[in-house]
Amino acid sequence: MEERVEILRIKSLFKNFKLIALDSKTIVGCEDVNLLVRQGEFLAICGPSGSGKSTIIKCIYRTYLADAGSILYRTGDQRLVDLCRVPEQEILALRKSEIAYVSQFLRVIPRVPALDLVSEGLLRKGWELTRARREAAEYLKMMNIERSHWEAYPSFFSGGEQQRINLARAMITRPRLLLLDEPTASLDADTRQTVVKALKELKGSGTTVVGIFHDLESMRKLADRVFVMNSGQGNTRKVAEII
Repeated sequence: MEERVEILRIKSLFKNFKLIALDSKTIVGCEDVNLLVRQGEFLAICGPSGSGKSTIIKCIYRTYLADAGSILYRTGDQRLVDLCRVPEQEILALRKSEIAYVSQFLRVIPRVPALDLVSEGLLRKGWELTRARREAAEYLKMMNIERSHWEAYPSFFSGGEQQRINLARAMITRPRLLLLDEPTASLDADTRQTVVKALKELKGSGTTVVGIFHDLESMRKLADRVFVMNSGQGNTRKVAEII
């Protein structure tokens, strides 16, 4: 079987934080992290709280700027760029067209209805409004958001509903690379099943996914490989080795 092309390679990644409130004490985010992700693969990151999982994801998305190392990403036009070093304009362009990040929290303009929140990514890609809203409605249905709530504002929704709206917003654009921070956290069993099914379908369409998990059952259903973090460092394992 032909080996899939690498889409992401992290080399010797270091990120520390200085806490001014604690006399500039240095906290290790991650140190000497090395991993690769192949196109179309689902790589899960797991480990105890504070082990550096979110630091890696945020360095990829460049919410955090790494202290050292490189994050090599193969773009849709097959350029290899270092996400630690490319200009900010290129990072913003990649976020708009190729790389999506889903946090556990819905941080959006307060008075924009859910239907418009989900459709905005398609509008940025040039879709006509009616068509974009129609597609957004399908994603809200898929995520089990009640039709009567589609015109509601973000503050109306529960934490689990906000999480599903976040996922719908990211998934609707079919990004090349999707970064997930605890996509099944705080969800009941039925909703977790819905989210897992949606992510499987997205992966099947060709999207590469890197996701943080504490929910090992969902991780088992989704992940091809697992990167296990502990005290800022990690190693890649087969799913069967840790579950």
